[in-house]
Amino acid sequence: MADSVSPGTLDVGDVRILVSCHKSSVIPDSDMFLPVHVGARFADKALPGTVPDSDGDNISGRNFSFSEMSGQYWAWKNLDADKTPYVGQCHYRRFFCFDGKAHRANDHAQIELPLLDEAAIAEYRLADEALILDAIAQVDAIVPPRWSVAGVPTPHGPQNTIRSHMEAYELVDHASFDLFLDVVEQRQPDYAPYVRRYLDGSEYIGYNCFILRRDLFDELCAY
Repeated sequence: MADSVSPGTLDVGDVRILVSCHKSSVIPDSDMFLPVHVGARFADKALPGTVPDSDGDNISGRNFSFSEMSGQYWAWKNLDADKTPYVGQCHYRRFFCFDGKAHRANDHAQIELPLLDEAAIAEYRLADEALILDAIAQVDAIVPPRWSVAGVPTPHGPQNTIRSHMEAYELVDHASFDLFLDVVEQRQPDYAPYVRRYLDGSEYIGYNCFILRRDLFDELCAY
């Protein structure tokens, strides 16, 4: 780990947390949050208050396959690294909570709300800039907690591996997983054992939400 940054040396302008959006949403009121219209290339009209992921060097046309990563790619290629020493990503309906309180969570380690509105943003201090900056200054990377899929109910009963869990939710079918693993074996054989180990395990890392020091963000995107 690199040396931590003193909380007093970070300010709002040092951090850009992308908020992947495809429709109008309530966003925490802070300049740290940058709403990005993902899949903007295919939109009938611009989404007010957002930056389109179709500007500059982009893969907006691949949003159907890459989901929020089309916005992540846009940030990698178009945000000035010198002006954004920390880059994060969340979604229009999913944010990090840094208030330090114990909250009732589901088996995904998520606080579930029927609606994300201004009252919820205030209650969970999602726009508290000092709180967010203090959390970022302590570490190099912030990611969601891991959680185990073992025994979690699914439409086809409890499963014990990440692969079977995703198949049970019909997120990916069996044949597609086999094809994916074949492609990894052919193109990245050194990496294939780690992919299989992850899919055959139960510790899930999800949501593609993070806040990273810029060099780590660039390394992730390059990978």
